[in-house]
Amino acid sequence: MITLESNKLVFRFPEISDEAEFSLEFQRTLRLPDDGRTYPLPAGLGNFPLSHVDDYAAKLPSRTMRRGGVAMPMWQSEAMWINFRSQSQYPFAVKIATGKINAITGRGWTETLQDDPQDYLVVTKQPWFDGYCVEKGVVRQFVAVRLGKGVTVEEQITGAAENGGLQVIAYPMKREFFESLLRRHRYDQLHEPHFNMLADKTAEMGFSAGGKMRQEILEDPYGVEAWDQSVSSRCFVSVLNAENWKELTGMDTPTKPITQNQYKSANIPWFDYYDRSAGSLGGSSILSRVKSILGGTEGSIDPPLSVNSVGPSIRPVTESRSETKDVVTTAELRRQLTRLSSVAGALKLLQTEVSTAVALIHEALNGPVNKKGPKTKLRILHNGHSIIREHAADALAEAVRRIGVEKIYPLGLKLGGLPFVGKSLPPPDRGFRKIEDWIVGTHASNADKKIVLEEIAARLSIDLKVDLVRPIE
Repeated sequence: MITLESNKLVFRFPEISDEAEFSLEFQRTLRLPDDGRTYPLPAGLGNFPLSHVDDYAAKLPSRTMRRGGVAMPMWQSEAMWINFRSQSQYPFAVKIATGKINAITGRGWTETLQDDPQDYLVVTKQPWFDGYCVEKGVVRQFVAVRLGKGVTVEEQITGAAENGGLQVIAYPMKREFFESLLRRHRYDQLHEPHFNMLADKTAEMGFSAGGKMRQEILEDPYGVEAWDQSVSSRCFVSVLNAENWKELTGMDTPTKPITQNQYKSANIPWFDYYDRSAGSLGGSSILSRVKSILGGTEGSIDPPLSVNSVGPSIRPVTESRSETKDVVTTAELRRQLTRLSSVAGALKLLQTEVSTAVALIHEALNGPVNKKGPKTKLRILHNGHSIIREHAADALAEAVRRIGVEKIYPLGLKLGGLPFVGKSLPPPDRGFRKIEDWIVGTHASNADKKIVLEEIAARLSIDLKVDLVRPIE
């Protein structure tokens, strides 16, 4: 399952393990010149914004809608790199392609893992991925260009401009393999862009190969048999022209890419990272023949005076900041809720019960209202541990079990107009879950489930955070 959270793609496999989770984000960065030299790694300058494509069905091409996934705005000739994050350190095999061309091997897209040659990254062994693997220890930067002009890697290799965008698929490590691993040992853990194309602002974009940088693509130390290929999650990232982003989405147009002079004057550092304990893959002979988007005519960058050698979790990135004004975030609301007095908490409970009563009366008078918003799931954090299930009712019941039914019962809460926790079975048309001898009501919207959990957190003063997240279709 994939969800979009704070401009990150979050991959979860609760059917394998509650720890099987990692996130992926696309970082803005300095575009390197393709001048034949090999540079260190430039810093991350903030996440690219991501949006569900189905939010803009009326404005996007039908082909984009059929693919699903998310949309990301990039300026022509803008560069990016991919950052992987994981708190649990559960391993994953992750394949990355652009225009359905594998960015490690240069071969066409397949949904199975190949080990000869290896066509996937091992996360979290591989902390970042900056570009196409063209030789051992060297990649060429991911640079956005307009699809259909013959310069994308896809077009240079296949001769066609059919896909564009970026594709990602992830496979978790087999649970038994991971548990065996734990038993054996404790698993620790530039230039001003100036593409002068005739811009069709609604045109799709793809990726071409830019300047070279030093980056090792690490070999899989576990072997292809370690990965559970019976389950996977994949996402298509449609790249759209940033000039048209506001017209399509209503959100502010992203800022222009940083220039060489701005990068230098701001004293932004450069980085190298080597994992001495792991081998690295050789480059792709297919990708090594891909031509530069500018033919090496854009000039060079002065060599950096110093380069920081860093570990996998130290390459700094600038966290994205919302430019939206006067919006109170869910996190801020939760912080405010914990400071409310018991009187305010009682008022909130009363408001919930009144809303439920109004809805029941409306249904009795007019019949059920067939109105559904976007499909959501509950993501619950209890004492820092994530609870997410395929069905929100199961996530709700698991949260109740961990908190303790005996603690919740005296609160006298209701959900969907019925007692939330009790000993009596609800009517036949009302959903519930059973925890030992207790009945937990689940027949309500996910928004109402979120409200009752937040009420429990406030009244019991426990560390519980609840979010509604939308799966990537």
